Amino acid sequence: MSPPCSDQFDLRNSEVFRTEAERRLFDLEMNRIEIGQRGRWMASSSKRGHSVAAVRSLDAVKSDFRTFAKDTTPPPFAWEAYVAQRSPTEYWQSEGKLPHFIKCAFEGVVRITQIAVYLDFPTDQSYTPLHLTVHWGMSPFELFPMDSTSAHQFDVEISEPSGWIFLLSDGPIVNGEGHCSTPLLVARCVTLAVLKNHRGGNDTRIREVRVYTEKESQR
Repeated sequence: MSPPCSDQFDLRNSEVFRTEAERRLFDLEMNRIEIGQRGRWMASSSKRGHSVAAVRSLDAVKSDFRTFAKDTTPPPFAWEAYVAQRSPTEYWQSEGKLPHFIKCAFEGVVRITQIAVYLDFPTDQSYTPLHLTVHWGMSPFELFPMDSTSAHQFDVEISEPSGWIFLLSDGPIVNGEGHCSTPLLVARCVTLAVLKNHRGGNDTRIREVRVYTEKESQR
């Protein structure tokens, strides 16, 4: 394992990050708590070799990265910058008819301030989600209506995304542009449902999902 680039300590220098979305993810990693590893992840279907565990591939490399950082002098990039600059090679792929969904269920109620999703249209093409619905509630077994009138649901449309998008607060970001606004989800379960893919594709791919909450001092 090696650090993502040669710059080492001035992590807030804009030249370190290739896109505004990478910089924003770095700020989330620094200033929020990522809680996706606490949840139980489920999917409506999975193609063999591409299970829903792929959207949490960073969990598998975190301990290796920390070992690398500890044994390297001078210290390499911080974990937060590695997360922001990493391009996931693994992905969850559905196998079945639309809509497809993934769920994250927590043992208790959590306050979700942001959900970051990594999508890669240049590589995945028609497998890339175009129309997502985000639903939240108190049980992973809740059935929910696929319409935008639900108080615990909103729609997101994303055109040809390449990298991290952000679903809450000031909306999804693709190349620095934001759209819808939802500040906070209070729930035990959150669902990302794919209603439509680019170019009429059937199965879908999602490469990484990060879920954030506030630090205690921010509540």
